[in-house]
Amino acid sequence: MKNIRKRGFTLIEVLTYISILIIATLAISSFLIWMIRFNINMKTLRETQHYTERAMRIMNNEIKFSTMIIDDNSNFNNHPGKISIKSSDGSITDFFLYDGLLYIEKELDKTPLFPDYITITNLIFRKITNKERNSIQIEMTAEHKGPINRPEYQSVINMRSTTSLRIY
Repeated sequence: MKNIRKRGFTLIEVLTYISILIIATLAISSFLIWMIRFNINMKTLRETQHYTERAMRIMNNEIKFSTMIIDDNSNFNNHPGKISIKSSDGSITDFFLYDGLLYIEKELDKTPLFPDYITITNLIFRKITNKERNSIQIEMTAEHKGPINRPEYQSVINMRSTTSLRIY
């Protein structure tokens, strides 16, 4: 009998290598898909948080440097809240919701504080009064509107802040 040298792979070895390669490829691709979705989710969350913090900072600064809260034009303890404040130069500033967007209105100039893909689902102003000064507590919920069937493009941020009017 001749001595036959074995060269190449057997069918079982080829199938084993192919199945290991397929499993590794599926694991890596599913991990990459998960990372992309996670990154998208974090981006929308950061963006929503950025705009919510920015709006809170603007409202807090306007309230802090105002001289008076105009109670007749304000809506406290209810959603959608509205607040009217008067600054030291006599100008009136309003913060209010219209069609899910938060607006600041100064001297009849109405400007949205959020892009149109972020809606405010809750805005409540609470007036806190004590002997020395008035304070305003702001409670706000912002929601990033993404595609309905894509939860990684959606996020919700709840924020609460309290600001006191400065005494001059």
